[in-house]
Amino acid sequence: MIWYSCRFSLPYTEKLDGDTVCRLYCPYDKRNVLGQLYISPNFVCFASRTERLVTVILLMKELKNVEEYKSWDDGIRNGIKITLNDENSFILSAFTDRNTVIKRIEWFRTQQTARQFVQKSDSKTRSSSSSSLPSIAEKINPEPLCSQFPFAQNTTEKVKKRWERLLKEYGHGISMYRTIELHRLLLEGIPLEYRGEIWRICAGAAAEMALNPGEYEALLKRNSSQDRCPIAMEEIERDLHRSLPEHPAFQGGPGIDSLRRVLTAYAIRNPNIGYCQAMNIVGSVLLLFNNEEQAFWVLVAICERLLPDYYNTKVVGALVDQGVFSDLVERNLPELHSKLTELGLHDMIALSWFLTIFLNSIKFDAAVRILDLFFFDGAKLMFQIALEMLKENSDQIVSAKDEGEALITLSRYTERITNTHVENSTEIFIGNLISNSYRDFGDSFTNEDIEKLRLKHRLKVVQNLEDSQMRSIIKSVGRDCKLDPTELELLYNLVKEEHLLSWPSRLAHINHKSIGSQEERPRFDPCMHSQYRLDFDLFAQVLPRLLPWPSNEIFVVRCFRLLDVNETGILTFRDLSCLLGSILKGDPIEKVTLFYKCHIPPAFNMSDLEDVIDLPKDSDEPELAMEASHLLGSAKTSPKSSSSRSNSSSLIEIQPEALLTTNEAEIDIDVPESMPCSSRATEVGSPLLSESSSMVRLNSDKPSSPLHSDDFSLPEKAASEISDSFSLVEEANDALKTLAEKMQSVTLQELQKLNLNEKTLPSINQRRS
Repeated sequence: MIWYSCRFSLPYTEKLDGDTVCRLYCPYDKRNVLGQLYISPNFVCFASRTERLVTVILLMKELKNVEEYKSWDDGIRNGIKITLNDENSFILSAFTDRNTVIKRIEWFRTQQTARQFVQKSDSKTRSSSSSSLPSIAEKINPEPLCSQFPFAQNTTEKVKKRWERLLKEYGHGISMYRTIELHRLLLEGIPLEYRGEIWRICAGAAAEMALNPGEYEALLKRNSSQDRCPIAMEEIERDLHRSLPEHPAFQGGPGIDSLRRVLTAYAIRNPNIGYCQAMNIVGSVLLLFNNEEQAFWVLVAICERLLPDYYNTKVVGALVDQGVFSDLVERNLPELHSKLTELGLHDMIALSWFLTIFLNSIKFDAAVRILDLFFFDGAKLMFQIALEMLKENSDQIVSAKDEGEALITLSRYTERITNTHVENSTEIFIGNLISNSYRDFGDSFTNEDIEKLRLKHRLKVVQNLEDSQMRSIIKSVGRDCKLDPTELELLYNLVKEEHLLSWPSRLAHINHKSIGSQEERPRFDPCMHSQYRLDFDLFAQVLPRLLPWPSNEIFVVRCFRLLDVNETGILTFRDLSCLLGSILKGDPIEKVTLFYKCHIPPAFNMSDLEDVIDLPKDSDEPELAMEASHLLGSAKTSPKSSSSRSNSSSLIEIQPEALLTTNEAEIDIDVPESMPCSSRATEVGSPLLSESSSMVRLNSDKPSSPLHSDDFSLPEKAASEISDSFSLVEEANDALKTLAEKMQSVTLQELQKLNLNEKTLPSINQRRS
């Protein structure tokens, strides 16, 4: 329902609930005017069937009472009387279903009452929580700057008295009767004391300000406590002293401070725009006739309703309106359009006029007169003024030799526009220019026609901007990436396609974000400003399709972590392009380096080990305990000792002659040469050999206790560190005992069979000698 908010200058969030035919009683001429009644959650609006005859806008929160009404004297029956908080009343009649209208209005009134209660409680909470902060309200300028820096009166006494009479008869504020008489007085100019109020009423800023009490102060508190927009603040500070530098209010002092606060508050309210050049010029003019909060809401109306998408990094709205203006020139001034097309000016000639609403193109006093009607008629006025300026210079432009001569002609013309009416002068009176524009082009098109033309040209402008952005991104990325421009263009289109196909799910995620969670737009970077940046879901869809091998999820996750150096969860087209360039076209060292980085932080995360190591969880089996002596290497019970014991018994060969010796201090232990090096316990230089030998020597050093073949136990003073060596000696002792028992059972006959009759075995000393 954009047409609804556009027709009555309401916030775009306002949704029409329903409408019905009725009549409005007009007390100023005592007649009933046929028209249409529109009801929405925050407004009750009436528009006459005859254009501009009368329009009324009632704020739902200002309604005090709604009741049935009839008056035979005034010819009113089946009517409704709506009473406001200020006791003004409006009478509507001739309804086809009066009861339904009353029920809907009462329903929305109840909702408004509940909403106001919540807002009051929230405001009390905010005020109590921020009581420690310095009061922002003390810094806000409560008066328009023109009260501190007076202007010369720009209207005659006669015009001023007519304005006083109009406001007395038709009312003040949002609910005033807006008639053709108001439009006639706007053509003659607004007195200084009424200008700000009329601007706010006509632009819809007064209504939006009433719906959002305290928001301006809350935005300033957010800035002072959180410093949310450092980039926008830098740009604002740079342009502050370029705002109407010829006016004393902006040569320092209160004007600069007020403008800084207004622009900062809007940058916080709409971080997607933040701050854009030309906003400072518009904001400074608004502050001359409104206090800070009022100027802020008029700026909101301009940026978000009257000139949508004008004030952003790509001025999309202004470029769209250049296409609209070109169509209007072709329709109304075809010969001039042909010449402008030949000169290449048809789609740019009015750009500077529209961006600042003529404030930077003509003298200040004359430009303010254009603003008087701009807030009443909307963007339509800009187009008809620009058409009139071209029409009055059509002869010079058609005869121009090049675009430079045509632009100089228009520049000289705008320099002569003034707010002073002088007979037989070369100066151009702004009042005459405005009147001529209504005469020549006032009925040629409407605001609805402009909206249709905007829809027609928006797709074309957006496509041109997107193509330009793609070329800029490819040129920027090409310097850092191994992919050639053709491959980069294909990759860009693939990312774009995937982004658009997954947009519904993306939109559902974005809608859950609050305004407070939005971040201001970053510094200019072609890749950062692309709408096709990649979150993990989109990255996981694109990357596996472009790799020359099947990839698992962990590789995609680690690549994303590796590229997301700022941990924002968003990658740029440059990140993806450089990664693919390294994988597909990088040299071997570069590829190995990339895969190595995927195995170290920040790509590697300790949580990745959960997928590699399967740790038992919630097992029903009892836990196993172990003695501390086992962990320290006990000789008889440790697993290591058991394995050493079994290995030693199978690998160590004991000499039989050792059984016949009781006074020898050392034991010879031979290890087969075929035994593996890793298992040869008595290998030369082996710690095990040296330790076991030293243990035997330790026992042999005791003269009072001879060493017996059946006692190889360590003394109590032995250190626990040699438990492994003792295990080996103990095994040898067991083997010797077993062999001795076998030798004792050998009979004499068996010895004879072994040819050992009448021979004695040599002692071990004899054998060695």
